[in-house]
Amino acid sequence: MTLSKNKEFSLCLINTKDREELRKMIDDVSIDIEQDGFSDRLEIIIAELINNAVKANIKRIYFNSKGFSFENKESYQKGLAEFKLNYGHLNFMNYEKALKALQLEVNIKFSQSDKHLLIFVKNNNTMSALEESQIRNDLNKIMNKMPEEMHDIYVHYGDEIEEDSLGLAMAINLFRQMGYDPNMFRVYNEGGFTKARILIPLKKK
Repeated sequence: MTLSKNKEFSLCLINTKDREELRKMIDDVSIDIEQDGFSDRLEIIIAELINNAVKANIKRIYFNSKGFSFENKESYQKGLAEFKLNYGHLNFMNYEKALKALQLEVNIKFSQSDKHLLIFVKNNNTMSALEESQIRNDLNKIMNKMPEEMHDIYVHYGDEIEEDSLGLAMAINLFRQMGYDPNMFRVYNEGGFTKARILIPLKKK
């Protein structure tokens, strides 16, 4: 059985229905991949990317409402600390309305050929230079660590590394545990979007 060439959906905040749609897409793919636990692991990876993208959009609205800057380092760090402190107490229903009003959404797209599966998690705003620099610096610190060292990373780095960067690094390490080259996993700005791309070969030689 072969998955149709393209499948995609978009969301502002991920809910149960979205998770069910994501799981269905992944289960369709797993028919072509003989690997125990493939669906579960890929769902964790993509869900992490979706959560990071949604959180980035919420952060943008929060910064704008509070007057914090994405361009000034001092203002950005102050805003980030406040956002992290208050994130769990935000009224997400109000933020969902604001996300829809500003058309800030996350698009998840699966594209499959006979040779590979290509997955994009696309956020329709770009990382600022400060955000991108922070993520690159964080990943440089931890990307060469083995998966079993991730607990020690939390302990040793603490608040020095952003939670999103740790989540992204764990997703990449999980991808590596699945037997895939981490270089097939990319996060970058392009054409006014922030994109996470995962390339998975379907037939290994």
